[in-house]
Amino acid sequence: MHDDCDSLKNKLTEFNSLLLNEYFVVSVTESWLNSSVTNTMIDTPHRHKIYRNDRSTRMGGGVLCLVSNDWPSFIVPLPDKFHNLDVIAVTIMTDTGNIRYIYIVHLSLISLGETIWHC
Repeated sequence: MHDDCDSLKNKLTEFNSLLLNEYFVVSVTESWLNSSVTNTMIDTPHRHKIYRNDRSTRMGGGVLCLVSNDWPSFIVPLPDKFHNLDVIAVTIMTDTGNIRYIYIVHLSLISLGETIWHC
């Protein structure tokens, strides 16, 4: 499941209700999270491993990935050149033994700057 939230902070109750549907992977862009929102608040049933990249330099943005605790997963380190982007890379091993790579990226005109006009 994927959602572009425009702030998950004010939708945590509804979000946790969605997680009761036992999704294996949930991705969120525009999470607008910061350190005031703990992982425990994001997944109150504690059914998922949480990976997040909160935007700290300005309001908005941020990406979030939740992976079922039933599937082994880990974060993939990204090169430093991506540190200003809202991006997460996660490796997941499914219940059938397949390896999947999940990339969650949110690009905005602000993060792209003038390069958007040179495409």
